[in-house]
Order: sequence, then structure tokens, then C-alpha cells
Amino acid sequence: MDNAIATRSNGIVILLPMVAVLLFVMNATPYVPLQDYNEWVYQGFITSQLLHGHLSDRFLVALFPVPNSAVQVLLALLCAVMPAAIAAQVLASLYVVAAATLAWLLSMKIAPAQNGGLCFLLLICVYFNSPFWNGYMNYQLGILLFSVWLLLDPAARRKPLWVFAFTIAAFFTHAMIWASLMLLVAIDALRQRQIPLVLRPLAAWPALASLGLFGWYAACKHTPMMPDPHANAGLLHAVGYKLYTLAKLGPYHNFAYAGDARDAFHMALYYLGCAVNFAFAAALVYLLWGAFARPLLLRGGWRTASPEQLGALALIVVSLSMPAVIADLVNPGERVMYPALLLALSSLRGERAAQAARMARWLALAIVVLVASALGLAANGARLLPDPSAADMWSSRTPPFFLSRPGAYHDVQSILNGEASVRKVAFETGYLFNRQPATHAPTQVRTEDQTQSAAD
Repeated sequence: MDNAIATRSNGIVILLPMVAVLLFVMNATPYVPLQDYNEWVYQGFITSQLLHGHLSDRFLVALFPVPNSAVQVLLALLCAVMPAAIAAQVLASLYVVAAATLAWLLSMKIAPAQNGGLCFLLLICVYFNSPFWNGYMNYQLGILLFSVWLLLDPAARRKPLWVFAFTIAAFFTHAMIWASLMLLVAIDALRQRQIPLVLRPLAAWPALASLGLFGWYAACKHTPMMPDPHANAGLLHAVGYKLYTLAKLGPYHNFAYAGDARDAFHMALYYLGCAVNFAFAAALVYLLWGAFARPLLLRGGWRTASPEQLGALALIVVSLSMPAVIADLVNPGERVMYPALLLALSSLRGERAAQAARMARWLALAIVVLVASALGLAANGARLLPDPSAADMWSSRTPPFFLSRPGAYHDVQSILNGEASVRKVAFETGYLFNRQPATHAPTQVRTEDQTQSAAD
């Protein structure tokens, strides 16, 4: 018991400085340096203006339910009591604190006596991952919601009110998170042996409300179809793309700035970071094979598997089989990968949890790379401001792997400060639309996945 308390105390001593570093990065730079997040901040600001009767001649609000909307609504509400730039920092800071708290609680549930390594593993792979730095904040809020669901005991997850509330909330964060949660609810309903088999699907009836919302959305929203750049690239290329996606679980993030041109030293750091990510992913796969997959797949272990284990297996298969593009969503397999990892780790108990915790202590050392990447971003804060001398804002020489562009939507700050006029929204994937068809705004850039697709 004393050793367990000492282990938890040491973990907290390391966790708090890391949280402090991330809070510093969110608040010490000219604006929150999360790529797409600033566009969502802009849309939250526009929403607050619409609520006050302004800009209705420029923008429309969807009259049907839309996923990918929670962040804009929260920011619009915060804008009622504070400036939009401050609201962006507040929401990002709340996310950092909530993510650290949930990582600690989940790791305590998995391995109470030695949770430190698992906590840092979750922080690296799930909460401060590539989607976080790319500013996919609706998705990341969905990850928080999914984590809270996993913290509930099985009896609570079957209560109609909880099923209704969580599935509705998940729908408004991100469709992939909603689908993952719906899968869990369905598996749990089908495994309730006290209910006759033909009646078991009815146990999931509270989730039908969110399914109705999705049907309404699908019927009303015209989703543009993006071409798949990997469609005819061959099996070897597809395998390489999946391996790269897996490596994005690692701690290194390649932040690019306006007019980015790197010398030999910084290119060496880039290649070292890429190597760390691939090595980290390989070690994580080894951990999951030994502690999670092997016991399930051998000797019929799947027959007694928990809903979390079955859900993780199903999502892993879905993630690996998804193409590079579905409709307008790039790399959908990556969006499924993080819930699958959460389920796989949270399902571990007993000796398997202890085995994972022992190996996670070594993987947790990679937290140093994550913190170094974050501090490097803070140190380059001045480069987040627009540079008129940069002829090519996003240089073709920028190394493409593990890429994030924290200054992609720097123009939002000028608009929030009243120094520039409003522009069209760059993304029409939420509930806000331009009154005329969207054109390529000067600041609209490709996401990291699209950049990688083009490079391939």
C-alpha cells in the first residue's frame, strides 16, 4: 500500500509541471496555437454576433442538427461574458485540465497501484495527440466525453437517462465519437443475458434519439465528396499509410511556421522525432498485443470478452480497413483509432493491467519529447504572427510528416481585435454557412492529412 501511494505521489509530481507547461503554451502565445481551433473560435465569435442580431446578411445557421458543433456553441456562450480571444484561451485551458484529470482517473481505474505510466501514455496518445495540435477540438471534446463514459460502472451505462444524455452529447461533438459510443451501447445491450435474445436490441432504445438526429442530419446536409489520393496507389502504399497513421500516436509533433526553412540541425531534429514516433508506435503495438489482443484471440478468449474488449477489437478492424478519405473526412481511420485505444487500455484488469503498466512506465519517458515539442512551439510564438516578407506562407520545403500549422488561421485575431473585416467561414462542416458558396479564403490551408496525401 505504501509503495502504491508513493507511486501515485511521484506521478502527480511529474503530471502537474506538464499540465503547467501546456497551460503556459495555450496562454503565452499570441493566440491559442492549435491549427484549426482558431477557425472554430472565429465561428463561435460569428455565432455570438448572430445572437445579437448582427451579420445575418453574411451567414446562415443550419436548421437541422449538425455534429462538429459543440465547441462553437461553447465559445459563443463564453463570448457573452468575455472577449472572444480570452474565451478561446479559457476553453483550451479547461480542456488541458480536464484531459489531465481524466487520464489520471482512467489510469487509476486500470492499475490503481501503478498508474503513473499509463496516465502519461494516455496523455501522449489520446489527449494531446495529433488531432489536438491540429485543432480538432470538437473531436477532442468527444474524446473527453467518451472517457467519462468509460469511467462509469457497467450498471450506470445501462441506465436509460445516461444512455440518452451521452449519445446526444456525443452526436454534437463528432460523428466518429458518436458512432464509437453507439457501438458500445449496442454491444452492451446484446450481451444482457437476462433479457431474451430477440428483445435485447430494445435495451438500447434511449440511443434511438441520437440515431434520429443523425438521420435528420444525413437527409439535410449535402456532403461534398473528396477524391481519395490513395485509391489506386496499391497495397504497399496503403500499408505504409496505415503505419504512418499508427505512428501519429507518438509524442513528436512537427510544427511549421510561415516561410518555414530549416537548417541541417533542425532537419536532424525532425528525422529524430519521426524515428521516435515510429519506435513508440511499435512498442505500443507490442504492449497491446501482449496485454490485450493475444489473450483474447488465443484459446477462445473472445467468448468471455467484455463489451469494451469487443468494442476495441471491432474499432481496430474498422480503423485498419477504412480508406484514406470518406466523403469530406480525411483519414477517418485515425478518428477511430483513438477510441479503440481507449477501450483496449480501459478493459485491462488484473495481471494484464499490471503487465501493461510495467511496460507503460518505459513508454511514458516519451513525455519528454511531447513537452519539448510544446516548449518549442511556445519559444516560436513570435512566428505565429503574420510575416509580410514571407512570399510563400506555407513553404513546399516544410517536412510533411506529423505536421501541424499553428498559425494557419492567424487572421482570426485581427478580426477579433477589430483590425480587419469579417470573412467567409473556411469550414462549412459545422452549423454555420456562408450566404454565398464558400471560396478559398486567403488563410484556408490543407490539413496535415491532406498535405501528406499530396506528398504521397
